Amino acid sequence: MLVIGAGMTGIAAGVKLAEAGYNYTIIEKNPEVGGTWWENLYPGVGVDTPSHFYSYSFELNPDWSHYHPKGAEIETYLKLAPQAPDAEQLRQAARRLRGLEAAPATPASNTKPNP
Repeated sequence: MLVIGAGMTGIAAGVKLAEAGYNYTIIEKNPEVGGTWWENLYPGVGVDTPSHFYSYSFELNPDWSHYHPKGAEIETYLKLAPQAPDAEQLRQAARRLRGLEAAPATPASNTKPNP
């Protein structure tokens, strides 16, 4: 399985795929997990969803500092929350696969497609 991005959903996908026994790879463009919460650093960045809904079911966080947490706190949660057995592998895979480049295109063959 291929998971694109190590933001909130990509992390959850990796944890759940590992729990189900699937092999997976996460491709992340950034040097760290966190997705939009790693990228966006502007003043006041935060989530408009109540914090108790903005937690993984497998790693609840009863210690949010605010009802609507700010970006830095969410980013920290995403880095530390996934404590499933393969969560660290997930973070390492995301860091290791950053900076991928597209493969060069190959010319199309002269064969006709099957009808």
